[in-house]
Amino acid sequence: MNPSLVLPELLVRGNITPSVSSSVNFERLSSESPLVHYRFCRSLLNQARHSISLPGFAHAFESALNCPCARRYQPSISALWMLSHILGKPLPEIHASLYPSGAPIGDREEISQVDRLLPLPIARELVQLWEEIGALGKDEKLIERAHQARLWMGRWGHSVDYLFYCEKEFDEQEIHNETKGNLPISLKEMEKNHGSDKYLGIARFSIPAFHALFTLSGWNSGLGSMKFGNVEIRSFGPHGFPLSDPAGFGLAQVSAHQMTILADSEHLSLSGWSRCYQNKEIWVFINAAADMQAVRMDVRWAGLKSNLLSEKPFADPYALVFYVKASTCTLEDGSILYPKGLHRYQGKCQKIVFDQEMQIECSQILNVQIIPLAGFACFWNATFLVAFEFSPSQDQAFFSFRGMDFVRI
Repeated sequence: MNPSLVLPELLVRGNITPSVSSSVNFERLSSESPLVHYRFCRSLLNQARHSISLPGFAHAFESALNCPCARRYQPSISALWMLSHILGKPLPEIHASLYPSGAPIGDREEISQVDRLLPLPIARELVQLWEEIGALGKDEKLIERAHQARLWMGRWGHSVDYLFYCEKEFDEQEIHNETKGNLPISLKEMEKNHGSDKYLGIARFSIPAFHALFTLSGWNSGLGSMKFGNVEIRSFGPHGFPLSDPAGFGLAQVSAHQMTILADSEHLSLSGWSRCYQNKEIWVFINAAADMQAVRMDVRWAGLKSNLLSEKPFADPYALVFYVKASTCTLEDGSILYPKGLHRYQGKCQKIVFDQEMQIECSQILNVQIIPLAGFACFWNATFLVAFEFSPSQDQAFFSFRGMDFVRI
């Protein structure tokens, strides 16, 4: 069952819908994706804060409450606690847990690794719920858990927003409005130019010339993001075809394993494997490194050679896609592409320059697609989609990212 076909309106962040579906198979929905179950509960809560007299609301609440996730998945439990409080119903028990790093855990042990809490988008929502529930229930332990989790989030600020929000949930203005003022000034002042979290597989490196962030955790979200001057790679990661389908993008792994991460004031390195969201039989390996001059990344794929279900070769390649926000895109032959333009590029190239500020260079001559975007309302407000295509015969490449000050002419 495709949840996006069942609940297309309710899965939009903060959306107030005129009615609530009373025919959803909640049991099946929650067993397939606890994250989707939570998003539905959060949508019910968003509506309940405005009105609880909508058609089908009581049935939807009771059905969601009877799902297994309502008893074991912390985001769902917390959203349903607030709903129960608003409706005057008996309140479920809250289990607030943290990783050793201070990051919230999104489940109890019954739920597998793949269904754990996403690193930041849902973490922010969960912490806000913990704070509200703690205040209403006068639960000092829960309030302290929320405070510790907020300290962990404060290390990352807004630098990870583009990376951890999947495309259909990203609303830049709404996200910043929700989190504005939530972090104490002292935390912003303490934010270092480097940082890592080995439990979730996150590493950041920032200097005046550029900013780079990598992760091995995500759910329909990216491997990393970068910023060189005014040019931003808002998110990049694996993408199946067609490229127009946002559900083909990103990782399908929450909580990193078998990875190596090092970060200090002059160097960063992160390496490890992560599954692809569109086809979870395909894995991507990255060995990323950053120093004072450039970002470099080795990319390898596993699983491109055969479809384990049909034992036949894949009909389409897989791509590493970059969503870039820039004013111009210059190709090796000197031709220039512009946002919102009708001209796109499909061919082979190794070097691409954006705004004469940042260059992407690939070690292999791969098929490349460059598609101009609108720059707002979708695709993380990016202005270009750049896709490097990989195939069973070309399943590895080395990428470098440099500011133009470091590019040798």
